[in-house]
Amino acid sequence: MRRVLLILASWCCGLFVASAGNASMVDVYGFGSRASSMGGAFTAIADDFSAVYYNPAGLMHQRTLEKPFPRRKGIKFDIGYVYGEPQLYVQDWGKARHTEDYGSTTGPYLGVTFDPEDFHGTFKRKVFAFGLGVYVPIDHLLYYGRYWPEERKFPFFYDYAMRFVLLPGIGIGIAPSFSIGAGLQVLARLHTDTTGVVDVGIEKLLSPESLLQQRIRLSPQEVHLGEFEDLTLNLAPIVGILYKPSKRLQVGFVYRGENYINDFGLTNPTINLGNILAFPQGYQFKFVRFFTPHQFVVGTAVRPWERWLISLDVGWYKWSEFMDIEARTPEPKFKDTWLPRIGIEWTLRERVLLRAGYFFYDSPVPEQKSSLTNFLDNDRHVISIGSEYIVQDPPGFWDKPLHISVHLQYHISVRRHYAKTSPTDPYYPGYSLGGYILMGGLQITVPL
Repeated sequence: MRRVLLILASWCCGLFVASAGNASMVDVYGFGSRASSMGGAFTAIADDFSAVYYNPAGLMHQRTLEKPFPRRKGIKFDIGYVYGEPQLYVQDWGKARHTEDYGSTTGPYLGVTFDPEDFHGTFKRKVFAFGLGVYVPIDHLLYYGRYWPEERKFPFFYDYAMRFVLLPGIGIGIAPSFSIGAGLQVLARLHTDTTGVVDVGIEKLLSPESLLQQRIRLSPQEVHLGEFEDLTLNLAPIVGILYKPSKRLQVGFVYRGENYINDFGLTNPTINLGNILAFPQGYQFKFVRFFTPHQFVVGTAVRPWERWLISLDVGWYKWSEFMDIEARTPEPKFKDTWLPRIGIEWTLRERVLLRAGYFFYDSPVPEQKSSLTNFLDNDRHVISIGSEYIVQDPPGFWDKPLHISVHLQYHISVRRHYAKTSPTDPYYPGYSLGGYILMGGLQITVPL
C-alpha cells in the first residue's frame, strides 16, 4: 500500500512540475471533441480527460451516462487530432481586403484518466482520480513571436495556438455527490543578465567607415560579454468544484488563475574607449507573452429527459489586467468580459450521440483610435456540432468498446471598424477587420 501511494504521489508531482498550460489552443478552441462540440459548456459535466481544463473535480465522475454506457473504471485513453485555420482580414478604408496569415492550428492530442479504484482492491473506495491532457502542434512546440503594440496584429491568434500544452489534474471525492479538484498551469520566467566589456578603439570610432555608416563593426576579440540565465516557473492554479444533487442535475464551478510567459533581465556592458574612458551602457528589459486572465466560470447541466443533456456555462474574464509584449497596460485598457455558453447532447440511438453548442465571445479589446496601439480583435459567434459512435464489439483482438467522436466548430467574426483620430497616423482615417475560423477534430476513446 505504501509503495503504491509513493508511486502515485511521485507521478502526480512530476506532472505538476513538467506541465505547461494556458494561453494556448485550448483557450481559443476548447479541449476534447465532446466539450468542443458542446460549445465548451462543460464545467458541470467534465466527465472525460478534458476535466483537467474545464473542471478537475470532474475527474471523480468520469463518463456518468447511466445508459447505455456504464461508468468506466481503470485507465482510459483519448487520442485525437484537430485542424483549423483562421481566415482573418484587415481592410483599409477605400482599399481591398488583406488576409492575415497566421498559419494553421493543427496537431494531435492525448488524454489520460486514471482511476485507482480498480487496482486489485488497493483502495477500498474511490477517493481520488488523476487526469492528463497533452496537445502537440505540428509546426512548432513553441512559437514565441514578438510584435509591437503599434503593429496591426490579432494578438490572440498570432502565436497563442502554436505551443505545446501539458495539463495535469487531480480530483478528490469528499462525498458521493460532491468532489473537488485541482491542477496547475505552468509557464516559464526567464531571467537573463548580460554583462562584460566591449573594447572600442579610438581609431575605429573615428574611422570614415564608422562615421559614414553610423555603425561600428566589432570583431569577436573586442566583445567580452557573458549571459547569466535563470529559469523559474510561473504557477497558476485551476481549482474546481462539482456537486451532483441528483442524476438529472449537476452544478460546477472552476477558477483559472492569471498566467503568462515573463522574459526579463538587465543588459549592462561596459564600453571601453581606447583604454581612456570606460562607462556602463545598461538598460532593463521585460517581455510578456501568452497572457491569460483570471477566469471564474459557473455551470449547470440538466437531463430533462433520459436521452437529452443540456449544459449552460457563464464565465467572467478579468482582461482589464492585460499586459502587452512590453509588460505595460495598454491605453485604453482592455475590458473585463462575460462569456456565455450552451451545449446540447442527444442520444439518438443506443450507440449514436449527436451534439451541438454555441458561445458568444465578447472581445475585450476597445476601439483602437490612437496611433500607439493596433490590437485587432472581434466579437465572435461560435457554432459547433459533433457526434459520437460507439463500436461495441470492434473487430480484431480488442475486446472493449471504442468511442469515435468528431466535431466541427465555426467562428463568425463580427465585422468591426477602427476610426483613427490623428491625420499623421499611418492607418488614418481607419480600417475594418473581420473573418472566420473553421476548426474540426477527430477523437477515439479507448478504455482499458
